[in-house]
Amino acid sequence: MSFIFNALDDREFSHLYGLSDAELAAQGVVTRIADSPSFPCRVTLEGARIGERVLLLNHTHLDVNSPYRASYAIYVRDGAKTRRLAPGELPDYLQNAQIALRAFDQKALLVAYKLTPGSEAHDHLDEMLAQPEVTHVDVHFAGPGCYFGRVTRCP
Repeated sequence: MSFIFNALDDREFSHLYGLSDAELAAQGVVTRIADSPSFPCRVTLEGARIGERVLLLNHTHLDVNSPYRASYAIYVRDGAKTRRLAPGELPDYLQNAQIALRAFDQKALLVAYKLTPGSEAHDHLDEMLAQPEVTHVDVHFAGPGCYFGRVTRCP
């Protein structure tokens, strides 16, 4: 089965790009300067470069009327543009990460989950999306629990 790993749309965050720290703080956003590769952008699906400014903000990634409605802190590179991956392609950033895969049905109810090294994610995603009731799989970093992206079947 083929799938698409979906980054967040940069248009959700473009109103924040280039604002001062004080302007961002007024909106609940904190800035960080990347000092390691530990700042994964949810728009570019890549780690920020050392010295690059990133925005740390709360994002509702499962905005549904369900017990599983969810939001959490994410990083977005200041000025990031949405990256589109090819079918079946996973972000390189996942290779060395421990991740949680959470599969949901059309009522936004959890139907399956898996903790796995990111290097093994491809097979698990194929298995989850082969289940007819699964509409999408959300990918989270297992340690901090933060959302990284959504995986859907190819149209």
